[in-house]
This record gives sequence, C-alpha cells and structure tokens, in this order.
Amino acid sequence: MKMKRPATMKPPANSEEYEVKPWYYHPLQYINLVKRNPNYRIYLLSHSCQHIGDWYIRIASLLTLDKIASDSATAISMFFLVQTVTQVTFSQVGGALADLVDKRKLMIALDLFGAIATPGFLVALQEKSLVLFYL
Repeated sequence: MKMKRPATMKPPANSEEYEVKPWYYHPLQYINLVKRNPNYRIYLLSHSCQHIGDWYIRIASLLTLDKIASDSATAISMFFLVQTVTQVTFSQVGGALADLVDKRKLMIALDLFGAIATPGFLVALQEKSLVLFYL
C-alpha cells in the first residue's frame, strides 16, 4: 500500500512515496497484542486447547480403528470421509444454531452430547464393531 509522505517526515532518498507495512509484518506487534490484551490471551489459549483436543481425538480414533479393523484401508478412508462430511454438514447447522440459541446453553448441550457419545468408542472397541465406531 503506497501513501504520500507527511510534511513532517524526511523523504526517502529516491522517492516521494514510502511503503507502509501492515502490523503483521513485525512480530513484536503480535507479542504486544498478547501482552496487553488479557481477553485475547484467554481466547488464544482456549483456541489452542481446542485444536490440540481435536488432534487427540483424531489420533485416538485412528488407533481405535486400527484395533477394530487392522489392515483395512477402506475403514480408514471411510473414517476420513465420515469426519469430513460431518464437519461440512454440521458447520452449517452449527452456525445457524449459534445465531438462534443462547450460546452458553448450546455449549452445555453439546458438551453433554459429547459426554454421552464418548463411551461409544469403548463399546465399539469392546465389540469390535465398525458400525458402532462410525456412529
């Protein structure tokens, strides 16, 4: 982005214009943002924990799938297909729900649903059932 130089600033050696770099080019700006803004620190920490948890779930699911149907490329590809279709579908529904429903109640309801669905992994592993695993 090119800007005209202010009258109080010395002109560059070769040009009457200078280039303004956005804040994200300087790493200290980001560090200052994290230091000065406690709400952003909390958001950044929660977002990081969420993504770490997502990866733990993905790895645990693949390990469970390996125990249920080892050496099955079809089962692994179905896992990634089901996961992708679910994310695409429920991201649309989740966005609409987040706009309509109280966010605190929605988060509590989804956490309760996750707590009920989590033992399903154990049942699928114990029964060695791919159908229960994908549910």
